[in-house]
This record gives sequence, structure tokens and C-alpha cells, in this order.
Amino acid sequence: MVLSRTLSRSIRAREFDDDDEPYSDELEGSSPSVLATGDDYGAIGSPDPESEGDDAASGEDDNVQDQLSKVSFGALAKAQEAIAGEREASRKRKRGTEGSEEQEEKLRKLRARLADLKKGKKEGKGEGEKKAGKKEGKAKKAKVVEAESGSEDEDGEDEDEDESDEDDKRLKGRTSKHAPAVQTSTKPVSRKRQILSTTKPHARDPRFDPLAGAVDANKLKHNYAFLEQYKESEMGELKAAIKNKKLNEGEREALKKKLLSMESQKKARERKEREEKVRREHMKKEREAVGEGKKNAFYLKKSEQKKLALVDQFANMKGKQRERLIERRRKKATAKERKNMPETRRGAE
Repeated sequence: MVLSRTLSRSIRAREFDDDDEPYSDELEGSSPSVLATGDDYGAIGSPDPESEGDDAASGEDDNVQDQLSKVSFGALAKAQEAIAGEREASRKRKRGTEGSEEQEEKLRKLRARLADLKKGKKEGKGEGEKKAGKKEGKAKKAKVVEAESGSEDEDGEDEDEDESDEDDKRLKGRTSKHAPAVQTSTKPVSRKRQILSTTKPHARDPRFDPLAGAVDANKLKHNYAFLEQYKESEMGELKAAIKNKKLNEGEREALKKKLLSMESQKKARERKEREEKVRREHMKKEREAVGEGKKNAFYLKKSEQKKLALVDQFANMKGKQRERLIERRRKKATAKERKNMPETRRGAE
């Protein structure tokens, strides 16, 4: 075997720098790489492993260079596309791992929220409501587990497809974030649509329109004085209806509430009329004094007008009415003071 390998080895001719170098048989005979001496009789020596490795490496380099020189540009382009596809797939796999982490975080928050809802249930619920709440909690838990398992199974398979679909939609919608959005022209138009814009009609009362001028309260009161008579007759009818024994408690309470509202409105109107009367009398006196040159004009404040109106009210009331009004005002003031007083402290005891 050693002899066959040695004979089959390819040998290149050696280039000699100096042709005058003498040929020596002794060097060739004594070289260990050509003949081997030892116990094996007639055996030829084994080749040098280092020289054999160098020859194999040089042969492989020559073969690689020959193969590269014969590769076409189309094959090179396909190889480049394959490398780019592998890089994109690795990037999407990394992104898929990030999406799965976000999904796990959402599921963790949902579980925490369900636990908080269970803890925050009211203590006054019955046994049936508690059982229903437990069933709902179990159903929610089952939904969460199903969503978790389904998301874990589908995320790994459909992550790349979803991302590719989103990229396609983004490209179809607009070319860039600064470009206008594109909408299909095949979308049908609704049958009910407004062709011409028209203003809605608004009801207008010319009596209270600003174009008619400022509102005169005294004139309005004089023109609509008949409404006060209608209100007085309506209050009399309500008082008679309240005394009817055929009414139930609900209807009677509703009528009393309506009557009380009308009476309070009447008292407010009377109070306003007294204040207006006091103001008119004061203005009349002031004009007379200014006309005579005795003093300059003086205008009453709102608080002074109310005080003078209250004095006039007490002056025109009878004795019993005055006492009842004073007692009612005293109770009202006492309740107000009691409300504003601080609560008793526990340490004061």
C-alpha cells in the first residue's frame, strides 16, 4: 500500500537556479523520503506529510478559483437574495419574541385585574349572587387561559404573516407618512345624503327680539296683568282639590307641592314689588331734593333697598302675622348657626 501511494503521487519538476550544480547519487540514495531502511525488507519509505498537505491545499485553491470563474451573475444574484431572506427571517423571529413578551404582560395585567375585582365584591351580597360571581370568575379564568394558549400557539405561526400583511396595508394606504391617504373609488355612495346645505328654521317671537328694543318690565307687567288673576284662580282650584277625600296620598302630595311652588312664586313677586316701590319712592325724593338744590343725587345699594322693603313689610303687617314671621326668621337663624358650629371633640370629654 505504501508503495502504491508513493508511485501514484504527482510530482512536479524542480526548477534549478544553477545548471552547473553537480549531480550527486549519494544525496538521492541517502534521502529518507525516497527509501526507507529498517526491519521491513525491500519496503520503500513513506512520503513527507507536510509536503503532501501543501500540495493538496494548492490543488483545492486551484479548483475553487476555477469554479468561481465559471459561476454566472444570475446565480450570484440568487445567492444574495437568499442571504437577505435569511437575515429578514431572523429579524422577524426576534420581533416575534418581543410580541410574545408583550402578550404575556397583557395577560398578567388581566389576571391581576380579575383578582382585584374578586376582592372588591360587596359583603352584602346574597349566597346566590356570590355563586353567580364565582361562576363568572371561573368563566373569565377559562377565557383567559384559552386566550393565552391560543395566542401562544398562533403567535409563533402567524407572526410573520401578520407583519407582512401590515406592511402591505401600510404601503397600499400611503407611500409615506407625509403622503395623502388613498381611498378606493368603488365604495358605494349612500342613498340618503344632503345635496344642498340649508339652515334650520328657528321660531322667533318679535315681542322679545333685540331688534324691537330694550325690554320694559313695567310695561310687560301692565300688559300681562291678567295672568296674575289666572294664577289666583288656579291656586283656589288646587286648594279645593287637596281637600277632596277621594284622592290617594301620592296625588295629594303632588298637588300640595304644586300649590307650595305657586305660593312661593307669589311671595317672591310681592317682595320684588316692595323693593321696587321703595326704590321709586327714594328716587322721587332724591330728584325733588336735587331740583331744589339741597343735595346731590344719592343712589341706594341693594342691601339698603332690602332693609327698607323689610321695614315696609313689617309696618303693613298685623300683630299676629308679625310675630309668626319673627319666630320663623328666628328659627331659621338658629338652624343656620347650629349648622356652622364645629362638632364636639372626643378629647374634650
